[in-house]
Amino acid sequence: MDSSAAMNASNKELHMASNSDSGDTIIPLENPNNVPTIVVHSPTSDTDLSVTPAFPNFSTNEEVVNQPVSTDPIEPSNTNLEEDEEEENKSVLVPMTTPNLPQQNTQLLDELKYLLKPTNSLATSNSVIQESQEADAAIKRRTLQFDENLMTNANNSLIDDLTPNEIKSLNAAERRSIASRSHRSSSNADSIGNGSRNPSMQPSIHPRTQSQSSSSAAPITQPEQRTLLSQLSGLTWAFIAAYSFTIILFLTRMCGIDLIFGFFLQMIIQTIAFGVYAFYKGYNLLGPSDHRIAMICRAVLIGIGSLTSFLAYYFITIVDLSAIRQSQVIVTIILSIVVLHERATIARIIACGITFIAIMIFYAEEAFSSYNTFWNPNVITWNHLLGISLALCTAITHSIASTMNKRYFSIEQLHNTVLCFWSAVSAFIISSIVLFIKHFFSSGAHSYSVYRQRLFFADTHLFPHDWRLFVSFLLALASIFVFIANQKAIKRGPPSIVTLIYSTDIVLALILHNIFSRIKSSKAGLLGCVLILISILVVCLEVFIAEKNRKKMAIKIVEAANASTQKFDLPKPSILKKPKKQFLT
Repeated sequence: MDSSAAMNASNKELHMASNSDSGDTIIPLENPNNVPTIVVHSPTSDTDLSVTPAFPNFSTNEEVVNQPVSTDPIEPSNTNLEEDEEEENKSVLVPMTTPNLPQQNTQLLDELKYLLKPTNSLATSNSVIQESQEADAAIKRRTLQFDENLMTNANNSLIDDLTPNEIKSLNAAERRSIASRSHRSSSNADSIGNGSRNPSMQPSIHPRTQSQSSSSAAPITQPEQRTLLSQLSGLTWAFIAAYSFTIILFLTRMCGIDLIFGFFLQMIIQTIAFGVYAFYKGYNLLGPSDHRIAMICRAVLIGIGSLTSFLAYYFITIVDLSAIRQSQVIVTIILSIVVLHERATIARIIACGITFIAIMIFYAEEAFSSYNTFWNPNVITWNHLLGISLALCTAITHSIASTMNKRYFSIEQLHNTVLCFWSAVSAFIISSIVLFIKHFFSSGAHSYSVYRQRLFFADTHLFPHDWRLFVSFLLALASIFVFIANQKAIKRGPPSIVTLIYSTDIVLALILHNIFSRIKSSKAGLLGCVLILISILVVCLEVFIAEKNRKKMAIKIVEAANASTQKFDLPKPSILKKPKKQFLT
């Protein structure tokens, strides 16, 4: 709106009159009181402005409002208008020195700023397309994150069932994948560095988003299959570990060495060897503070079970001892079902029933045999029952220790060397007590009774001082290699096959007993051994089939995960780039 203004700082008035172009004009008027005033004249024509929210209807009638104001010079910056709509045909008095903006003018300015404010559609012409791309990218990223969470849970459940050799292969594959990703990231960094002259073209991606995209792009490696050489080496170590215990026990008795003294020497050598190895590796011999009581209980159980296996050999043959000792597999399954709440399958129930029948046959073996054993002359029924009970005690204690391993020590990642050290210490203490009692309380004349002849043979010296002492130390050193072979077999062989090989020491015991003994095994003993082998074979077949199905499922999951990763691993949309600021001209 064009207007002409006249100002008088002394005795003038400002009068606004209309002209033909704009409609309102400010003109000076004289006032008899020498007070400057402002008079607004509205045009007489009917060409009024349109009434809109931005331009409300103003009063147009002309009237002079006489009100004294400040006589200071009027500055254009603090000259404001104040509209009053109380009466329709009254003019408006505007003080010339009002410090704040009037309410009506502030409303007009806000409305004008809102109308002139640039919108997204005006600033970026493709904003709708970018918003759609952003929504699609967010959905895909959420879907990919959900798939990654599922794969993480599946991988954790599969890794728990893998052998140490498979875990080592997976770790090696993961390291190779990380190395390849770092090589790609370094090449991308070089390409970005070459294009740093144009900063507007470089994307600004959050580091977490970049790490997620790189991790999702890396394919998941499949479980590595064992080679034939690795499988054969695992089976070889399993045979060595299974047959070494039976051979050492048989040679100890054949060489005329007292079994308790031989066991005492073995525990001394094992305690020293495990302690030195743990100190060399830097293992904590005290173990985790939360499960020290459980570790002590396990050590006591292993010590008692190892000693009872040697004591049982005083009363029963090595065949019966080996067969009942292998019933540990079935007892462990029963304890796992009861304590760990594992699933009871039909194969496990059948194996448990067969093992129970075999143990009953061993207990009733004397009722079917017409002769006594070679190792125990003049044996009576209760001695045989005592030997069977001691052998069964060995199986039960070792089964409880295995259940404790699953319950406590598999979570804490405790080293087997530490567990074996405390087991050897416990067995050493127990064997020392038994050896002390035998030497000091059974060495008098009263000890040469029938009971001592049945329990401790008179022709066996307690502490040999000839070549038998040297053989005892050699057999004690050989017991260390039994532990090493056991660990190698567990790492390189499938668990089901290793367990089945361990049970075949019954066959070796039968061969040794029938070759070096004058009296052969009874038919009842042979039937019990066959039943034990059948029960273990049933369990091993079930475990073997479960392992095969688990590996097939793992391969399918990995293939599906790689396919979904390739499907959803799309390039990042352009909205992640920093947009340029655009202004309206």
